[in-house]
Order: sequence, then C-alpha cells, then structure tokens
Amino acid sequence: MKEWIKGRVVRTTRLLGGILPVVALAGCFADRHPITPGSYFDPTHKEMVSVYGPEMDLHFRLAGERSRFFDGKYPSHTVNYDNSISPYPMTSGEFFTFLDSRWYWDGQDIVRVNSRTWDFVRFTRDGTQQNSGTRDRGLQEDVVLIPGGPTIMKERDDSDRVKCIKSYGPDGSRLAVVFFDPTGTAFYANLYKHAKLDRMQVFYLNGRLRIEEHYDERGVRRYRSEWDEETNLLSTQTYDFRGVDLEDEFLRWLGWR
Repeated sequence: MKEWIKGRVVRTTRLLGGILPVVALAGCFADRHPITPGSYFDPTHKEMVSVYGPEMDLHFRLAGERSRFFDGKYPSHTVNYDNSISPYPMTSGEFFTFLDSRWYWDGQDIVRVNSRTWDFVRFTRDGTQQNSGTRDRGLQEDVVLIPGGPTIMKERDDSDRVKCIKSYGPDGSRLAVVFFDPTGTAFYANLYKHAKLDRMQVFYLNGRLRIEEHYDERGVRRYRSEWDEETNLLSTQTYDFRGVDLEDEFLRWLGWR
C-alpha cells in the first residue's frame, strides 16, 4: 500500500496486526545519484558507506555509543538539491536513527554532521585517502562547504582544541553556534532563525539534550524543557511576553509565594 504525503512516498507494511510505516524518502522528481561509486570510510576505517549506482549500504556508530553500530542495506537513495543524502525505503525506527546525523555529498566526500553539535566527519572513498592532500589540510579538517547546503566552520584556540563550531545557511545566514569545553565535548548551543536567537540547548556529556529554551522574535524566553540522561522529560516551563514564569507569577498572585 502506498500513500503520497507532501511529495514523499510512504509505504506501509502490515506487521503483528498493526501498521508499520516504511518511509521512502523519494521525492516526486527522479532520483539523483552523483556520488562516485565505491566504499567511503571514516578516518578510523571502522564506519563505512558503500554506494553502487542507486544502492547504498550503511555501517556507522550510533550517536553517543562506542560499540553499537547501525547497519542498513537500501535498494535506492537520492541526493537532494541541498546535497543531503536520503537512502530508502526505511522503517520509521531506521529513519529516526539515521536523522541523529545529517548526511551530505560535498562533491568528493560523504560528510556526516551531528544533528545537535554540528561536528562533522568526512567519509573518504577507499583508495583516495592518499590523495586527500590535494585539499588544504586545515580546510579539510575544519571547514565543510556543501553546495546548496550549509557551511560549517570549526574555530580553535591557541592550544588547537575546538572551542566552537559555527554553521551558516546557503544564503550566509547564521544557523548555529555550538560551544565546547576543554575536553572537546559540546556543552551548549545557540540556534538561530532569520538571524535571531531562536533556541538555546544544553547537553549532557553523552551528547543528549538536557535543556532547551525557546525565544520569541524579540529574544524573550518563552518556553523551557528539561530531560534526564535517558531522554525522559523532567519539566516544562512557560513564560509570558516579559519572560516571567507564568506558574510562578500565578502562585505569587495566590499569595503562595
């Protein structure tokens, strides 16, 4: 059974008496396969993306995990017009695991970008690592330029550690600034929309989200949520147009505070 939803095919499979959605990230247009066929490896050579025509195989470490890997074999994929990569069809579970990172084709390498920290890893085609020197080494390590997609830049301190990562949209507008502690761990990020602060996020050491605050177009905090390390929601708070906690203000009005 197929359903067209906003230009994407969603196939559903009956399983155990229910409906298991299988997401096919195929748009209404013909698939694009500009990626040079071959096997692409991360610098450790333990993670891999293999591309053979439309087929794509994935083997990568799960976000925040050291020893658990994701494996998937897909009969087709497409490179979207922002050069993001979409293998399909995927089950809903595979889809959300895949979205822990953003995947791009920059014309030479496959680039995985962490969805929260914007840190990135290049997957280089097997047999071409020795030729990677054709690029400026500093540029390759610290800058990602995705045609039609984001530009991501690492900034380092005098000791050469990454102190922040900045990302920009195709039009040059700022998307995010992520700050790192002295151990190289991301601890908070500012996210922007229309050149204004939209959200602030604080992370646990394992990279999972701890706190998220939303701001209105005037830069006033309006919502705040907090999670534990297992991603269970602990609390939410709502603020008025002045940034005042509505619950606290109500309790004060009752005389209970």
